[in-house]
Amino acid sequence: MEASQDKKSFGHENLINLLKRLLETKDDMDIDAFTGVLLEFMNMFSHMGSVMSFAFSDITTKCAIIQTHKKNYQDKINGLMSLIELEVKMNVQMLNGENNSDFTKDPALKKYESATRNILRMMWFLDYEDELFAQLLANKEEKDMTPPCKAAYEKALAPRHAMLVRAAARVAMSAAPNKEKGFKQLWGILYILLS
Repeated sequence: MEASQDKKSFGHENLINLLKRLLETKDDMDIDAFTGVLLEFMNMFSHMGSVMSFAFSDITTKCAIIQTHKKNYQDKINGLMSLIELEVKMNVQMLNGENNSDFTKDPALKKYESATRNILRMMWFLDYEDELFAQLLANKEEKDMTPPCKAAYEKALAPRHAMLVRAAARVAMSAAPNKEKGFKQLWGILYILLS
């Protein structure tokens, strides 16, 4: 996993390099680049206050699960798609460690946590990121991050969350900082473009 080593600053150069690596491996995405992008976004959210940071804190756990399966299946996979295909072939793609008895009776899979299930949720998170940036660009005059964060959440994640998760996430989105505080320290030149 390749997030910025410096946890005090958001590594936009690192993010760009990781995104380029993903484009180069689009047929079977580089797992390290994929999880690195996610962790870099998590690093970004850590600068947006403790509530926003907490709201997306499970990204680290999901990336660790994906990396664990990369290591466990290294001789059978090349990247993200081959990992998903392997888990589908094994019929373990729905296992999350809590619901496993609903899908399998195999005791060896009692605590298995599917990388595929976590990859899907991380793709939802990337949908949120895409929508958030679209909202920020469409509302350059908006000084408060709350409306763009809420709008992005409602479009990209709320339909996929249970009622209690939606309620908690809406509170977290309400705690978003203003643009100056949230992005000036993170983005530098991009802050100027979004202002």
